[in-house]
Amino acid sequence: RLPSWQAQSNTPALRSLSALRVASPLSASRAFSGEMNAARWLSLLLAAPPTLGFYLPGVAPHEYLDGEAVEIKVNQLSSPRTHLPFDYYALPHCRPETLESKAENLGEVLHGSKIQNSPFALQMGKTAFRVLCRVELTAHDAAVFGARIAQDYRVQMIMDNLPA
Repeated sequence: RLPSWQAQSNTPALRSLSALRVASPLSASRAFSGEMNAARWLSLLLAAPPTLGFYLPGVAPHEYLDGEAVEIKVNQLSSPRTHLPFDYYALPHCRPETLESKAENLGEVLHGSKIQNSPFALQMGKTAFRVLCRVELTAHDAAVFGARIAQDYRVQMIMDNLPA
């Protein structure tokens, strides 16, 4: 039952106040306990020490010094037109002396990524360029290269655990 001052009021402000009233003592106690839980959580958050770090699985930050070697890895050739990936070394690219697979986490294995080392040499802070190698292409190799270019294939490389 509404108090007489609310029942007789036709003003919008007083009608909105009546909508805010608590229906029963039980709901009032629940609302109070919810406020207490929120207060507890807030005090826990405020009491926790601040942190300045972050962690992403598979990514470890590395600061390079001038002249330090930066490893470049290759993944695959992919095309948005054909959706059929190829191994990077399926084409006659320059190869390193020894080929090593470099799967760094379970996600790469489940995704089917075949990350391998590459012969590219890059040093932090240096802009020296050199010819990596020379490859003589047969007519068939040149036709395969031309077909991959026409099908819009792109190379996926990884540098410092970031896609390059």
